[in-house]
Amino acid sequence: FFFFFFKQKTAYEISACLVGSEMCIRDSMLTYYDTITAIEPKRVALREANEQLKEATDKKEAIDAEVAKLQEELDTLQAEFKIVMDAKIEAETTAAKYARRLDIATRLLNALGSESERWASSCLLYTSPSPRDRQKSRMPSSACKKKKK
Repeated sequence: FFFFFFKQKTAYEISACLVGSEMCIRDSMLTYYDTITAIEPKRVALREANEQLKEATDKKEAIDAEVAKLQEELDTLQAEFKIVMDAKIEAETTAAKYARRLDIATRLLNALGSESERWASSCLLYTSPSPRDRQKSRMPSSACKKKKK
């Protein structure tokens, strides 16, 4: 068996040890005080910064909601605009087609303008009373001949 014998400390050694521990405690307290005095303003600043962050986040969420609403309205308006523009293009195409037809008809009328006198006299001949008007049929006489059996 082994026995360990501890040396007993003298009163001087005990007092020196206590003095050292008191100094250690005092140093620890000073360090703690310095730390607290240095950290407390930072804690206050952190609290204020967190409050500002929360307010800014709330504002951002409200603005994001409004932007989403406006984006939805914009999408709706763009869809309506596309429909209207398609109708406009179709109307312009139709208008161009009919303008071309009108131009062709106008050129035809201008080209046939000299023929109007001949047509007018032909129409007068047709509308004037003729001996055939007294018959039952207005067909030409050659068309009305009866077939011989």
